[in-house]
Amino acid sequence: FDNCTFSGNWGTYGGAVSRVRGDVRFDDCTFDGNQALYSGGAIFAYDHSSADLTDCTLTNNSAIDDEDGDGMDDDGYAGTGGALCGWYKTAIVIDRGTIQNNEAHYGGAVLVYDESFCEVIETTAEGNSAGKWEWPGYLAWAGSAVTFSGTCTADDIGAVYAGSEISFASDSSVDVAGDPTVRTSNKGMRHSHRTVSYTHLRAHEPL
Repeated sequence: FDNCTFSGNWGTYGGAVSRVRGDVRFDDCTFDGNQALYSGGAIFAYDHSSADLTDCTLTNNSAIDDEDGDGMDDDGYAGTGGALCGWYKTAIVIDRGTIQNNEAHYGGAVLVYDESFCEVIETTAEGNSAGKWEWPGYLAWAGSAVTFSGTCTADDIGAVYAGSEISFASDSSVDVAGDPTVRTSNKGMRHSHRTVSYTHLRAHEPL
């Protein structure tokens, strides 16, 4: 997709776009005001898929509703990835992106889950929120990873359970909004680090 606008769409998984077992690429696209019932307010990529975004803007998307109002889908999770969600061995690349004012229960900007990966390059993520839980920015969950390159901003960075990790390229400079903190969590435990100049940070294994 080149120079497209996705606005005001609704879906169960992926408010605007859902990709399963395939690849999708967006160049100079805008995603605004889309809503997912469960995951990926703008984009949901699942099962060995990839989503590459270059010079894209994702604003005012949400993944916060569900049919029963309990924040859970059939697998026990909903409201994941306010702008983007990558699920099960999926790769997401965001290059020179703007991710603002998106909302989810988990991962207000981006969530990658179940051995998935997100590479963030020269991207701003700010003003995103986690409506019911925590981590309004980027969240790597269940053996997944987020890596940063270049100059980036983020509302929050989290790595949760089962060897999930956050890493920083040697050229990276990451400003975590409000508090220059990289966070990892394990069953409610939170470990805060007062600098983001680490070359590598790994979450603790579950107790």
